[in-house]
Amino acid sequence: RDRIFVNAPGVDASVFYERKDAAGYVKNLGISAPYVLYLGNSNPHKNVDGLLKAYVSLPENLRAGRRLVLAGVGDYAAPAGIDPGAYIKLSTVSSADLPFL
Repeated sequence: RDRIFVNAPGVDASVFYERKDAAGYVKNLGISAPYVLYLGNSNPHKNVDGLLKAYVSLPENLRAGRRLVLAGVGDYAAPAGIDPGAYIKLSTVSSADLPFL
């Protein structure tokens, strides 16, 4: 009855690895390091509103110098009262660009 299951990593290490050229790529997107990345769609079950509200509620010293980047969220519109300067929205991200984020 005892069985061992091995789950392979959900990330392809031949594609997703530290890239020395990533800094220039993210800078062209208006992103400066360090940043907090959300990568996914904005369907209601993802609760992007909750993530954004939690992020802006953090003390300033924790947010200082760390922008929230919402990538792949399509036409997502932040809830009323959220400062648009609190985050960077990348509506779509191509598969080729993902490793650079």
